Amino acid sequence: MMHPGDAMKYAVVSVLLLAALVSTDAGAEEWTGPYLISEGLGGIKPATCKEWLPGYKTCVVWEYYNGTHWNLVSRSYHYSSGWWGPTPVNGVEEAVNPSLASVTPQYGEPEYWCVWERREDTCGTIHAATYRLGMWEDEMFVGECTNAGGDSAWPSVVVISNGAMEDTVWAAWTNHDSSGWHVSYVYGDLYGGWEPPAIAVSGLDPIRHACLGRGHLADTTGCPLLVWEANGDIFYSEYIDSAWQTPQEVAHSDSLDRNPDVISYVVEPVELGPWITWESARDGDTAVYGTGMDSFSLAQRWCGSTGAGNNYMPCGTAASYPKKGLMDWSAVAWVSDRDGNANVYARTRFAENEVCLDNDTATDVHPAVTTFGSTLHWCFWQSNRGGSWNIWGSMMDATGIDINDVASEPSISRTTRATVIRSLPQGAVAFDAMGRRVVYPRPGICFVREEAQAASPKPQAVRKVVVTR
Repeated sequence: MMHPGDAMKYAVVSVLLLAALVSTDAGAEEWTGPYLISEGLGGIKPATCKEWLPGYKTCVVWEYYNGTHWNLVSRSYHYSSGWWGPTPVNGVEEAVNPSLASVTPQYGEPEYWCVWERREDTCGTIHAATYRLGMWEDEMFVGECTNAGGDSAWPSVVVISNGAMEDTVWAAWTNHDSSGWHVSYVYGDLYGGWEPPAIAVSGLDPIRHACLGRGHLADTTGCPLLVWEANGDIFYSEYIDSAWQTPQEVAHSDSLDRNPDVISYVVEPVELGPWITWESARDGDTAVYGTGMDSFSLAQRWCGSTGAGNNYMPCGTAASYPKKGLMDWSAVAWVSDRDGNANVYARTRFAENEVCLDNDTATDVHPAVTTFGSTLHWCFWQSNRGGSWNIWGSMMDATGIDINDVASEPSISRTTRATVIRSLPQGAVAFDAMGRRVVYPRPGICFVREEAQAASPKPQAVRKVVVTR
């Protein structure tokens, strides 16, 4: 069984230098869709990977009613071949409130972990399953939950990947019993089993919206970061030196703060982050805020100007497309009623303003956003469009990266579609998303241009490709 290592500061990457090397033109980027994701199944409460997946595939899990029970189903999306599935996650028993995370290899297919709860009145159990080699494997029991007030446990999951077989999976959920409120946690792996559940934090005030992400204060793979809401404020704690640290408040305000989410620490291609996003009434309205990167005492307004309706249910994902001078790398989505009904809005941190992803008159709630490739986004949500609940989604290809400050490197422009290849054409040169030359491209997304000819020294056009095995 792998135990979390001792805490150590990671080497600080120069954000200013990287921002000078990479820039993005946001003007041409557009969200496409919305698309119906759940097909004829229907569904609610979508969950997806909040961490950046370096490969070209991502996944969404949601809850649907099979006529007898609430069960979980997933679909995978491949950038070159589209949607796969749907695929059942669990067996025939009740399953609600999924959370999804991924082991994120630098190349190849990601493996997913899904954690959910089974509820029976005021008590229930927490279960997990892993997706490997194209299928969900048998579910595992990981803990129990008690909610005297009838609330859900709302489990959350994160994978702290060290590149080995024993990648550590962390799960956390909320308990409520006669002694107060608690956040329970457990960690384990596919091969060594699970440690006994323990309590991360307790209190007499209600604890809600506990969520896990990847923190930054351990080693180069990050450490577990727990964020929650209590008594109208947002708190966080990191797991360092085999213990949860003393809870600290996030960007204090006397106004109501609630519904936090974690935007995880970015391991690939650079070690930056993490961030926290939440909704707050500190400006006299209900708006979405986020911390500065690695600065949890700072609150930045992420949604539009005051008076733009109520903004709530924020979610986020890590990304890496800095504009010169912009330090925060992330994408966020939330719900707003500014147009008279609940619609989903999203904003990437290089964009000037948020964008409405679905302006239909239906009610849209529970957004979830993911990043994969370099850099592609899917945003999923629950909508009663057509009179029944289904999962919908929009996609944005934000791979436009201009590395024109480095004379020896190519200028990579936005492409709308990737070419699938097995090997490089003769005379071609490959680069990754950061503009670094790749001698032997592995499976995944990269950028290719032909070498300049003597008669025409100007570099040739760059195109995005998906290298397959």
